[in-house]
Order: sequence, then C-alpha cells, then structure tokens
Amino acid sequence: PVQQRLDFYISLVTTMLFYMGICFQLPIVLFALSLAGIVNSRFLLSVWRYAVLISAVVAAIITPDPTVISMLMVMGALCGLYFFTVMLL
Repeated sequence: PVQQRLDFYISLVTTMLFYMGICFQLPIVLFALSLAGIVNSRFLLSVWRYAVLISAVVAAIITPDPTVISMLMVMGALCGLYFFTVMLL
C-alpha cells in the first residue's frame, strides 16, 4: 500500500518551486550582464554548447525523481530561456 504524507508532498512542491524560480531568473541575469557590458549576444551564441551542458547538469540536480523525462522538461525550459534571452539581446 502506498501511503502519501502531506509533509513530503509540501516539501517537494516547495523545493521545486524554489529551484525553478531561481532558474527562471536567467534572462534577468543575462540582461543585466549585457547592460553592464560583460556579455553580448554574439558571445552567448558562441558558448551555447556550454550553456546546454550546464542546463543539463542543473536539471539533473534539481529534479526530484530519477526519470529522464522530467529532467528533459526542465532542461528544455532552461535552454529555451537561454536562447530567448539571446534573441532579445
């Protein structure tokens, strides 16, 4: 029998919301770095492979279950945010 515990569920949801909220700050951070003159869109496009690798590592760390599908969903969101920011810059 499966026993669901409310404290485990609330902890899981809170943790996921916290980490995804931090990850969704990526466009703001990149935009601020661009305004400071540290990065530009050409530089960000030249290092896109590293960005995809880093987003895969971050997604593997913050997803709570060992399935690949949830990691790919988080990684897709992070890569989408990265390339959206590059397009805006």
